[in-house]
Formats: sequence, structure tokens, C-alpha cells
Amino acid sequence: MRTRWILLLSVFALLLGTIPAAANGSAGASAAAFLRHPVGARPAGMGGAFTAIADDANALYFNPGALPRTEWLACQGSSAFLSMDRAQYEGVVVLNLPELAAFGLSVNRFGISDIDRRDATGNPIGTFDDSELALTLGAGRQLLPNLGVGASFRYLRHSLADVDASGFGFDVGLHSRIEVDMEYVNAVNVGVSFSNLGADLEWDTPSSHTDEIDVTRRLGAAVEAAATEEIELLAAIDGVKTGDLDAEFHLGAEAWYREMLALRLGYNDVDATFGASVRLRGIRLDFVYTPDELDEGATKAISLHFGREGF
Repeated sequence: MRTRWILLLSVFALLLGTIPAAANGSAGASAAAFLRHPVGARPAGMGGAFTAIADDANALYFNPGALPRTEWLACQGSSAFLSMDRAQYEGVVVLNLPELAAFGLSVNRFGISDIDRRDATGNPIGTFDDSELALTLGAGRQLLPNLGVGASFRYLRHSLADVDASGFGFDVGLHSRIEVDMEYVNAVNVGVSFSNLGADLEWDTPSSHTDEIDVTRRLGAAVEAAATEEIELLAAIDGVKTGDLDAEFHLGAEAWYREMLALRLGYNDVDATFGASVRLRGIRLDFVYTPDELDEGATKAISLHFGREGF
């Protein structure tokens, strides 16, 4: 058992170090920055530490290598409301066919509407919108009993006032879950993923200017435990590196009571996050509250998740 884990961790660490830090090698690049904002209220409530968990529809965003962990059918719709009138909406569906593969499709939209437009002298001359869209299609397969692999392809579009940009990118991921025979600990998970590989946005301007998008690398570990027969616990940690930006560390914990009620606490490298869930007959309602990343109030998000084991 110990040898297996040493081997897995060594492979994951090696993979994490082999991908260049950024597609363009520039620090602070902001193209498609909305892709770094976690989708789903459950992962956000755990501070974004979800790479090694990824056991529901959120796997398509955090780690496509964990897609085989999802239920036969998993669907989710999420809405996040941020400061400065920013809003993010996401819909995702995952179909898991164990004999073939698990397939996922998501739509992620971020934007601001009715921004004041002004002329050179500062006089108002109407409004415009800033809208970003990511359409992702992915698949994952369990190669070994304790190893899942996956990849996804992403189409990107950015509309800003009268100009548009579009481009493509892809993600890859690995996930491992090993059950352990301990009094309280049930399993240990490790995951690694690389997002926005080769991604860029080309603008439909006369210069055809292209913005390259930074690669995001994630390495995570999680522990599943049972405090009592009625209370299940989950703790996770993620290390995240985007381009040449400083590495971030995300922490999260989740406690379920009778698989019906959950509370979450996390740290997203900047602020504490708080979340909760109610689940009934495969339908789960998630909520998260966290201080806004721009220090302009708070971010609140809600997700409705549906999961079904089979026909």
C-alpha cells in the first residue's frame, strides 16, 4: 500500500512540474480570467479544494480524470452573484457509462450588462455589455481500479461592446482513490489537473490581436472519514499555480449528517468560505457565501445538483 502511494504521488508531482507555467510566460495575464473562478457552490464552499474530490458534476471543471467517479447521470445548474454587477451562470451534465467512459458537457457564462459608454469628453452615449462564454466537452475513463484519466475540449468566446474574440483550449487530469482499512478513515484521494492548455482568444479586429490564456495546474489530496454512523467527514487541500502568478493553497472541509444535511468551511487562499447543502432523493441544493475577491462586498452562489445511480 505504501509503495503504491509513493509511486502515485511521484507521478503526479512529476506531471505537475512538466507543463510550462504559462502559455505566454507573462505574469498577471488576465485573458479569460473568469475561468479561474470556481463553478459550483459545493466546491466554492470548500475554498476551491476539489481536485482530489471531484465526485459529482463539478468534476468536469476541476478534474476530468475524476469523471468516472460520478453517478450514472449527474446534472447541475449554478448561479453566482458577485460585486460590481458581475454574474456567472453554469450548467453541466455528466453521463457515466462504466463499460465505455464518462462524458460531460458544460456551459459557463460570465458577464456584466449595461455598462455606461462615454465619449472622449466623458458624456454618456449609451451602454454596452461584456460577456464571456466557455463551452466544454469532456470524457474520462477508469484505466485501473485506482486510476482514472480524462480530458476535455473547450470553446471560448468573449464579446466586448462591438468586438468579439474566440478560441479553443483543453484540459487533462488524473485521479486516484484508494480505500484504507482504518478505524475512522475510509479512503484517501489524490488528483492532478491542467486547465487551458494551448488556449487563446483571437479578436476580430483589423490587427487580429491574440490573447494567450495562462495554464492552471492543480494538485490535490483529500481524506474521507466517518466520525459516527450518521456523520461523514471530508477534508481536502489543493495547490494551484496559474501562469507566473504565485502558487495558491486552498483548504476545505465538509460534514454530512445522515446524507441529508451538510456544512462546509474553506479557505480560498484569500478569505474564508462558508457553505451548506440539503439533499433529498438525489436532489442536492448547495449554497456558499464568501467575501468578494475584489473586496467589494460578498459573493453568494447557489447550485442545484441532481444525481442518479442508474436506470
